[in-house]
Amino acid sequence: MRANHKMTILEQKSDAEIALAIHYLDPEFNAEETEEDDGTVLGIVMNSVTWLTGTLTYISLYMRTL
Repeated sequence: MRANHKMTILEQKSDAEIALAIHYLDPEFNAEETEEDDGTVLGIVMNSVTWLTGTLTYISLYMRTL
């Protein structure tokens, strides 16, 4: 109930008011400078390719034994 009340309050605020509150709490915050790190995306892609390759290898080896 309490979390729902907090979300309702946030939904009533405009983007400018939320940005102003964030700037008040953290003066060093700059929305333009917060970009996603390319290393994180690359890591997710590499892990996904590794998982997919492993899964396909396991399935192909399993099918050969049948």
